[in-house]
Amino acid sequence: MNGCVRVWGVVVALTLATLTAAETANFDGFAEGSLGQSFQDGGIQFYDPDAYGLPGVFVVEWASETLNDPDFSPPNALTMTGYSPGPQAAYSRVGTFRMKTGNVASSAKVQLFVFDNSTNKINLEATLGGNVVAETFVHQQGVQGPRHYTLELSDVAFDELRLYGSGDYQNGAFFGMMDNVEIGGGETCTGQERLKASCRGAKLKAKLTRAEPGSTATFRLDEDPDTDVRGSVNRSGKSKAKFNNVAPGRHKVEMLECDVDAETTCP
Repeated sequence: MNGCVRVWGVVVALTLATLTAAETANFDGFAEGSLGQSFQDGGIQFYDPDAYGLPGVFVVEWASETLNDPDFSPPNALTMTGYSPGPQAAYSRVGTFRMKTGNVASSAKVQLFVFDNSTNKINLEATLGGNVVAETFVHQQGVQGPRHYTLELSDVAFDELRLYGSGDYQNGAFFGMMDNVEIGGGETCTGQERLKASCRGAKLKAKLTRAEPGSTATFRLDEDPDTDVRGSVNRSGKSKAKFNNVAPGRHKVEMLECDVDAETTCP
């Protein structure tokens, strides 16, 4: 695979005490045809499709006689805009779409089967609370014919993925199918998390207790992604963060992974 992985900010490798099993969508439980603009499979929600110039509609393609690859699980794959009825599949136009499980996760993998002669990029972007935290991509080879790529991210906390094409050809679209989409490695919140905030001068401190040991904690001040501070929860279930140069007044701190918050007033 001709690819690259980029990570933003400080990312802590996850050594989780409790992991959720990977959610996997293989699209084999659907009949061939349109799924509309949003659907769920294998615990993963797919939504916000855009074909870059054509209607954004998810489509299940019966591909048993077209895809012959160990990373394809017959009979179905996912594409957009259109399909070829029967087991001989079409590589249809794909622009972008989003995916999530509803939880914070730490790993993702998408199998791509592409047929076009462009040099466009195909990107997999991870975000947490709307802030980009990592991205991986492949550059297509500019040679006509079928290609198989694997896009994969790991060891980064995220709550949403975006798959999208970019480049000069066809407004950045690519022509292909996806299969065996996996999202996993998410933390399990205890439900007992407690967050406290205090301020001394222009320094605000946030202290988290009763959290899952070994999990990731992302602290955010006043709903501003640029303030995010990421750390890990220790064996005692505790983590903390400090914010400097905080303006006087009322402020809110959140721990994003488990949706807890606290408020305090700085002098």
